[in-house]
Amino acid sequence: MPSNSDTARGRILGRIRAATGEAASHNFAAVMSSCPSRERALAAIDDPVGEFRERALGNGIELFDLPALPGLCADLPTRLADAIKLARDGRLAHLDWSAFQLTEDTTDASCGVVLADGGIAETGTLLFTNRSVASGLLFLVDHLVAVLPLSRLVCRQEDLWKAGHCNASAVHLVSGPSRTADVEQTIQIGAHGPRRLLVYLLDDRAQPLEMDR
Repeated sequence: MPSNSDTARGRILGRIRAATGEAASHNFAAVMSSCPSRERALAAIDDPVGEFRERALGNGIELFDLPALPGLCADLPTRLADAIKLARDGRLAHLDWSAFQLTEDTTDASCGVVLADGGIAETGTLLFTNRSVASGLLFLVDHLVAVLPLSRLVCRQEDLWKAGHCNASAVHLVSGPSRTADVEQTIQIGAHGPRRLLVYLLDDRAQPLEMDR
């Protein structure tokens, strides 16, 4: 029988101990940085934005470019024709929402507007943490609108962990509208969450957006 150090579990725990010490500091970014990179075995992603666009569109996400954050409130009514109740991420409260009927009750809102904590080009995925966005705002609305600052777009999932963007007790990875084929193997959209996911790409790479405002 192999010793604990020879098993996959033993090797993983050994790397964690080496990075954090026996009394683990819970510094997940340091643990991930100590792990061997798989980049050498994967094709390089030379254009993360282009890769994200391709993957996201394939996932059923509706994509739009956003030149400046204040333009979000002016553009949204053209994408959401119905008069709907809207709940928004607190970090977006400083914008002009006068054209909308706002609610703090996510069970009463048909649209949620949120700021993504990160994005993954490899899979066209958005990342949200419970420190930033309430889960109800992500999963209880019919229409989910997310703003993705391109300064927070990385090539692969591991890059998010290493950058420390996931320092929270819960992390949500969203790759498209809710869909399931549990019933008679027929795709149903919106059965367990939003039936539309609209993503605005905000190019803030020259001056990264303050995420905690």
